[in-house]
Order: sequence, then C-alpha cells, then structure tokens
Amino acid sequence: MTETNTRNQNAWSNNQFLREQTIFLFQNSTTAVAVNISIASLTYIAIPIPQRAWLASVIAVSALRLLFTLYYSKKLIAIRNVRVIYNSFLVMVALQGAAWGISSVFLYMNGSEVQKFYLIAIVCGMSGGSILTLASSFSAFACFTIPAVLPLVLKLLLSPQTAFIQAGFMGIIFIIAVLLMTKRINHFIIKLIRTNKDLDLVANELGRHKTHLEEKVAERTRSYENINRQLEKEIRKRAAINDQLEFVAKQWRTTFDTITDFVSVHDQDLKYIRVNKALADFVGEEPRNLVGRYCYEVMHGLKDHCANCPQRTALNESGSVIFEVYDKDADIPLIVTCTPLFHDDGSLLGSVHVARDISEEKKAREQREQLIRKLEDSLGKVKLLSGLIPICASCKKIRDEKGYWQQVESYIHDHSEAEFSHGICPECGKKLYPDLFDDQD
Repeated sequence: MTETNTRNQNAWSNNQFLREQTIFLFQNSTTAVAVNISIASLTYIAIPIPQRAWLASVIAVSALRLLFTLYYSKKLIAIRNVRVIYNSFLVMVALQGAAWGISSVFLYMNGSEVQKFYLIAIVCGMSGGSILTLASSFSAFACFTIPAVLPLVLKLLLSPQTAFIQAGFMGIIFIIAVLLMTKRINHFIIKLIRTNKDLDLVANELGRHKTHLEEKVAERTRSYENINRQLEKEIRKRAAINDQLEFVAKQWRTTFDTITDFVSVHDQDLKYIRVNKALADFVGEEPRNLVGRYCYEVMHGLKDHCANCPQRTALNESGSVIFEVYDKDADIPLIVTCTPLFHDDGSLLGSVHVARDISEEKKAREQREQLIRKLEDSLGKVKLLSGLIPICASCKKIRDEKGYWQQVESYIHDHSEAEFSHGICPECGKKLYPDLFDDQD
C-alpha cells in the first residue's frame, strides 16, 4: 500500500498539484478582487487629485481577474493543461500588482505628505492582505507584491526627505519580511494540500477496502444464512426425530412398567441399570432408588452374589439360562430367565433378568395333579360289563364265568359298582297282590 501511495503521490505531484493550487487561488479570488476594488474606490475618494485616474486601472484589472476566475472556476476540473490557466492567473495578478505600483507612484508624486503616508499604508496593507489569498502560490504572491510595493519603495529611496528614505528602507525590509513569511505559509499550505490529497488517497484505498470487506461480509452473511437455514432444517428434523424417539421411549417405559413380571437390567457387576415398576413395588422402593445398587443386596440382603446365581451363569456362558427357583426371602416360587447383553462390537455389556412369580401356576398344577389322581383312583374302581352275557330266556338268570346261574342283580353287583334297591312294578303287583292293587285302581 505504501509503494502504491508513493507512485500515486508522484503522479499526483506532477499532474494534479498545480490543479489543486490553482483551485485554491480561484476560491480566494472573489474576496481578493472585492477588497482591491473597495480599497481602490476608497483611495480614489481620499486622494482628490487628477492622477487618481490611475486607480481605474486597478479596478479594471481586478474586474478582469474576477471574470477570468468566474469563467474558468467550473471548467478547471475538466481542463487538462492546467499550467496555461495557472500562468494566465499569474499574469492577471502581476497586472493587478503593477496597476497598484504605477498608481501609487503617480499618487505619491502629486499628493500631500499626509496622502503619501496614507498611500504607503494602503500599499503595505494590500501586500499584507494578499498573503491570505495568494499564499498557496508563492509565485502568485511575488507577482502581486513586488510590482505593487517595489515602485513605491524605490520612489521613497529617491526622495530628498530623510523620513521618506527611511520609509523606503522599511519598505525593503517589509518586502523581505512578507516574502519570507509567505514562503513559510506557502510551505505549510503545500503540505496541507499534499496531506489532504494523501488523505483522499487513503480514504479511496480505505473505501476500496471497505467495499471489498462489505462484499466479503455480504458473501459470508449469505453463506451463514444458508448454513443457518440448513441448521434450522436439521434442527427441525432432529426435533421431529427426538419427538419420535421420546414417543417410542415413553411407549417402551410404559410397556416396561406395565409388565407384571420382575424385569431388570444389570451391568457386569450385577448392579441395577433399569428396574420396572413391578419389581420396585415388590421391594417397596422407587425404581430410581434401586439404580446403582447390587441385586443380591436388594433381593437377598447379601454382600456378594448367590452361589448359584443365574445371572453369573448367563454372563459366564454368554447365553440365556432359565431356572425355576424358590425364593426363601420372598417365600414364592419363581421362573428366572437371564439373557446377556452385548455391545455392537460384541463386548459384554450386562444382562437382562426376568423373574416371574409362578405361585398361582404351582397351585393350579397341584390342583390339576390332585384331580388327575382322584380320577385315576375312580377309574380304577370302575368295572365294565362287556361282551356276550348268557341270560335265561325264562327266569332271566345270568350264567357267570364259572358256569353258575345267578340273579341279574347279583351278577351286576359283582361285576360293577352298581347297587340295587328292590321295589315292585304295577304289573307284578297285580299278579302278586291283586287285592291291594285292584283297590288302588
């Protein structure tokens, strides 16, 4: 950036410094011309002698300078050959200074002593005031001051009166002083102009950097907006997934706690990781209070696992085991299923322990077995009559397997569990007891 500024400054020094200097001179010309015309008019009134007509040259040249400035002030930016305008301006200023110099000599030669001192004060004041309007160009100040003051100073030095000669030497000192002062002021103005231009260059460079940064920021902002939109979509997607997972987890927890069996998940050290509500209710604890505790401590009040612990067996064998055990502490029979859990990489994670109370099943099984035994006993006592039974066609006696003839009721009694009660049917009653049965009719 420094090398670029140096190249730009050199190019600007050669091409545009003169333009900036001329613009600065033009900006102050209106004020300078107004002051010149005003002072020339006041001098014309203050010194009523024929030679005051020379002051008209001052007014004319000042008006010409004003017209020149007004004409080129708006075109100065577009004019490429600024030096011609600058040199023309120097000519205008020099003519204005010469007009003051010639007018002051003629007025001095024909004026009174008071008018001469008044004229000296006017010329010196004009030269001093021109510092304010022409100090941006030392050449312009010299072009005005030297022809404006030097003729009067030379005339004073040639005067026969000592006071005027001394005034002439003072005029030389005045010229030298204002020139030195103007040179110093010009130096600072030139530095100011260059500094302003450097600031403009820096401002332009900063503006380019600002534009570049704004473009980068806008680009990054668009990129971040796209990323934010993608993140918002991802967040919404994950929120939906989380809702689904939460729903599934809730369903799983509900299902897990709805199971009436005692279900628990253990780590390799037999500590509870998860306990369902049925088991927690059975031991009289909240499920969260059981997490991290040893199962043998909670269920059996032991300090170490049981001798025939099914979970240790499942972990050691890396397979499911099923035991029917009688829990002396709970005084209930249980069917225990233990299944090991594994990580995705196959390493052992823990185990799932499911214990089911089979008290009712045991009772139902015992009742069933008792019923079966009773039925078997009953069936053992049942005697079946089957095959051909020889019976008398007349008396209805039956011949047994030994060849003896027996009454029907005796045979059936011997060969079955049937018992007989004796009675008499109406037909037989009429035959045996006609009187009794006839009366009943």
